[in-house]
Amino acid sequence: MKKRILLISDDSYALSFAKNLDSIKYELIIISQKIESLENLDALVLKEKANLESLKKAFKQEIDLVLIFDKNEYFNLYIAQLISYYFECHKKLVRVNSKEQGLNLNEAFSHLRVNFICLEDIIADAIYKSIKFPFFKVFESFFNEEINIIKIKNIKEFFNTPVEYLESYLALENLSVLGIVKNDKFILKSQKLILENKDEIIIAFNSKTKDKVLAKLNFNKTEGKKILINNLNEITMSVIKKMENDESFDLTLLEKDDKKALNIIENFPSITVLQTSTLDSLLNNLDSSIAHADVFISMDEKIENNIIHAIFARQLNINQIIILSSNKLREELGNIMESFNIIDQSNLSLATIIKKTSSSKIKKLFLLDSENIMFELEVSKKSHLLGYNFKEAAQLIGKCLFLKKNNKITIPQEEDIIEIGDNIIALNNLNKFFKTENKL
Repeated sequence: MKKRILLISDDSYALSFAKNLDSIKYELIIISQKIESLENLDALVLKEKANLESLKKAFKQEIDLVLIFDKNEYFNLYIAQLISYYFECHKKLVRVNSKEQGLNLNEAFSHLRVNFICLEDIIADAIYKSIKFPFFKVFESFFNEEINIIKIKNIKEFFNTPVEYLESYLALENLSVLGIVKNDKFILKSQKLILENKDEIIIAFNSKTKDKVLAKLNFNKTEGKKILINNLNEITMSVIKKMENDESFDLTLLEKDDKKALNIIENFPSITVLQTSTLDSLLNNLDSSIAHADVFISMDEKIENNIIHAIFARQLNINQIIILSSNKLREELGNIMESFNIIDQSNLSLATIIKKTSSSKIKKLFLLDSENIMFELEVSKKSHLLGYNFKEAAQLIGKCLFLKKNNKITIPQEEDIIEIGDNIIALNNLNKFFKTENKL
């Protein structure tokens, strides 16, 4: 049965979630006055202001999850109160402007039974990880950080070779190549799997060997990186807060607005601020230390501005260029976008949304590609899995990768029996997961 989701927002970024949700077959209802970008969606769209009357129209059907994602967090909170008072919906995800604000509101409005999310903080975390580990597209921890899962790319030495060659090269205890992503399709590791250009490799390893893995792959050298941030907004402010205390980064902000520049100077004295909002002025000064930055970040709301700034950055020979855009636009523009790191906000937060629609026993979850997920599950006394062996349980949980039982991590055998308190990391198709997650 499809999950029915109500999305409320006039913000163009937030509305981009609709296309992702539609692609994985949620049943969507959207309340928005800005629906120009929502053509060809299989959704019920109410082009009107979010208020009690429009909510009554939306709640003529049972709603599984409400996403209140407008940019105005006070408006979001008002709508959450309306829904809690007048309608029945146990899962509400409300956008706020900072992680700290979300924590404060959780206490003050616990009676509303809502979850608060800061989209900007999710993006900032992705940017931080992409700079700290530039070859990793995903760096996630499971089992209370005992198991690390990474998605890496550009392992040129192993192109056109079997995956086992890479595994043999790493040759570390408790390390496993799980599979690869080819053209946004996850493929489980097999004997015949050959690595090719642009493939992304999913690797799992024990946290105790983390430093050895990073050293072996030569991906842990982040000391002394010069970071150039273009224009101050909610996202780049979150990036600054995330990175300011990391001594391996030297931050410079390009900001034309006097008040914004002064704010950074007063509150973040370790950050260099230059009063300019574009890189073109730097092109005439290639000898400056700024022109020799290692990383350039542009998170402008107007995606075309990010692309223009990224092209300037490439002329400055900046190695890593991170911009807010979309994977769809990357495909359309082809070679122009080839060397840029694309931060796709709707893709980043999609895993969070799926997590919020799922059973409370799902402790961790992320997307491997557009159709498959990896998740951590804690088996409860109400779980349908109790008494099953892992071969029988595969119909519900998919491919089981790791089992944590009595604080010991193992790779489960088909005949092993599932018990209360077991923690499992598994792979599954999204559609199968949605059909069975309430039984987990």
